[in-house]
Amino acid sequence: MIKIKHNGFTLPEVLITLTVVGALAALVLPGLIKDLNNKANMALLQGTVANISDAVQQEIIQKKAKSIWETDVYNNPSRFLKNHFDYSRDTNVFKTLNAEGEYVDVEYYSVSGQKKGGSHPTGEIILKNGVYIGIRPDINTLVIDLNGPEPPNIIGVDYFGLEIVRNTNTSTGVRMGDVGAFRYDDQTDTQLKTSCKSGESAKCYALVERSGYDPNYLD
Repeated sequence: MIKIKHNGFTLPEVLITLTVVGALAALVLPGLIKDLNNKANMALLQGTVANISDAVQQEIIQKKAKSIWETDVYNNPSRFLKNHFDYSRDTNVFKTLNAEGEYVDVEYYSVSGQKKGGSHPTGEIILKNGVYIGIRPDINTLVIDLNGPEPPNIIGVDYFGLEIVRNTNTSTGVRMGDVGAFRYDDQTDTQLKTSCKSGESAKCYALVERSGYDPNYLD
């Protein structure tokens, strides 16, 4: 009778293999998860900006406005947001509950780790998907927090500032109501990166827009 020899792994060999695989996974998975989260954030930011831009143009058409000053975007940003978006809350938006059950500011930080304080828009809402939107008409600024009070609360990661254009500029092709980072078109990437890392949210978005919503826009 011919005896067939079965080759297999010994228990020590299996354990060593599993240990090596586990170590590799521990090194690789956090980076992959972070990359996926960053890509998801950029896609969410791009979609949110597009929706806001559409809403501003609808408001202009409805009001037959010749400038932003003739719309609720400027005169009543809270009403504008509530009229154009499906939201879950419109008060205490950029705030979180502390241990005593009191609403306190969500604290934001720069990419470099500096504490930058809270956000205080005039009109604000939380969308049904959890995105926070706020408008400060006095300084012509729109702010977006992609995940509300949840971490990391870092400017340039989940918090961005944008501009809502007040008047059409035929020489640059920018039209009234456009949403973006047009005021920084003359700045270099290096200048914008320096400002973004120090916590200037509008310049972070300017870089994001310029990069085509590249998750690694600061690298």
